[in-house]
Amino acid sequence: MEQEVDEISVQSNKGYYLGLESLVYISVGRDVIDGVHRLVSKTITFGNNKGFSCKMNFNKRPIKVSDYLTPQ
Repeated sequence: MEQEVDEISVQSNKGYYLGLESLVYISVGRDVIDGVHRLVSKTITFGNNKGFSCKMNFNKRPIKVSDYLTPQ
């Protein structure tokens, strides 16, 4: 049995428009990776000979309300 993957990096030529915290379904044919992931960071680069590229980091960790609330 494979261990579940919580974080994944993707190099793509699409997805430039995705905002942080967007939910994306990733399907690569492996049960430990397939599923909904949250976009946590994105780097867009441009090279004269290569055009645009986009590196995105995703996290499968569930959302916790405590991540967004601060005690007063």
